[in-house]
Amino acid sequence: MIDLKFNKFKFYTEGYNVGILPQEIRKEANDIIINTDWYGDKPRFANWAVTPEIEKNEEFYEELLRCKMSYGKSPTKVKNLANSIIDMKFFDTLKDSLVKIQHIKYRSIRNIKPLSMGLWDKQLDIKMHNDVSDTSDFFVLVYINDHKEWNENWGGQLNIGVEQEDGSVKLTHTHYPIDSTFVVINNSNPLIHHQVISAGDKVRYTFGFRYKIE
Repeated sequence: MIDLKFNKFKFYTEGYNVGILPQEIRKEANDIIINTDWYGDKPRFANWAVTPEIEKNEEFYEELLRCKMSYGKSPTKVKNLANSIIDMKFFDTLKDSLVKIQHIKYRSIRNIKPLSMGLWDKQLDIKMHNDVSDTSDFFVLVYINDHKEWNENWGGQLNIGVEQEDGSVKLTHTHYPIDSTFVVINNSNPLIHHQVISAGDKVRYTFGFRYKIE
């Protein structure tokens, strides 16, 4: 289900929101993909996310590449995209909730800052987990590809769930990587988990942006 604006209740109780990119931001993202040089094979990662530290860490290099590039070292176009996304009207409901009612017209008193960003073209299976250790408050996964519909038999889905008292995870949402969609995931609650299923050789470009509320 697509959210027309940020749904606070769903975000804090079920751990996610789903939206659609405006065409101008979708074009901005696609232009970055077209002009990106790639590193690796399956999956490939944007070369601007590669650092000597990551290259040397053979055990975790793919995990590090997914979304560890700092904001300061990222290309200007990618920084602009990170800010274009958080500046969408979609997030106004969240921004309004972060300040006192009497300060609403001075909403910039609270800032949402991009922390890191990554880009990859496929995904391997990733077990159910949380990313609380990344210290971001939430992250946004943006999907760009040629598919306005997605065949479930291709795999590639993102599963989101909430950890229960007995340690099991109750699924709250399954999202397929349909073009121009994005998923916002609560990263401040350690009970919110997510899982990624491989889509094999099916290409689905994914941007990952992590944000901090200040």
